[in-house]
Amino acid sequence: MYSFIDGNANLTCEVDSEPISLITWYHNTKRLLPVKDKFYSIHDESSKSTIEINVKDKQHFGEYVCKANNSRGSIDRMINLNEGRKPKSPSLCKVVKHIENTFVLEIQPRKARRTNPMDIYRFKVEWIRAKNIESVNWLTADEKYFYLQSDDDFILDSLSNNTNYFIRCASQNIAGLSEWIYLQANTRIDISTATKLTISNCIIVALVSFKVLHYY
Repeated sequence: MYSFIDGNANLTCEVDSEPISLITWYHNTKRLLPVKDKFYSIHDESSKSTIEINVKDKQHFGEYVCKANNSRGSIDRMINLNEGRKPKSPSLCKVVKHIENTFVLEIQPRKARRTNPMDIYRFKVEWIRAKNIESVNWLTADEKYFYLQSDDDFILDSLSNNTNYFIRCASQNIAGLSEWIYLQANTRIDISTATKLTISNCIIVALVSFKVLHYY
């Protein structure tokens, strides 16, 4: 498992047990309390617990253990969170064609060779309808992943007619996402007028999850 400084990592522990187990988290043998602070946030559901880690320095890497306990016993699982490298943003991300309710994107590099585990392997694209960038809530955006080695076009479809869209693109490696590149395009105009936006102070989140701990 990888992340990078100023990134985020989500670790999820899911247990199938009877009776229901209590899940606790440890980092380098120290128990993490289920209270939200600026570095850790634990979210518990009936049989699942997720810890969100705000990686701010090297002390947040290391060994994480989730431990499940019930009246019949306990079991634990260890995950190493290692320091990776934040990927570079796409060198190019633009809308090159507008066909009815579809945008065709060009995102580069398209055919990068993976010679290192930290190399980019896919792009993440999000898009949302909005009149202006200030009103955009990216948590409600549609999203799609495009793999570098695919020969298929990068297509956003099922768009609404005569609608303004904001689009953002990021590269992804096994440690997380790059900075976003922002675009604006409209389904009623010629795509040559699509606009590249510059946004500062963006929050970058690298989400990683896993499933573990099945026992009865």
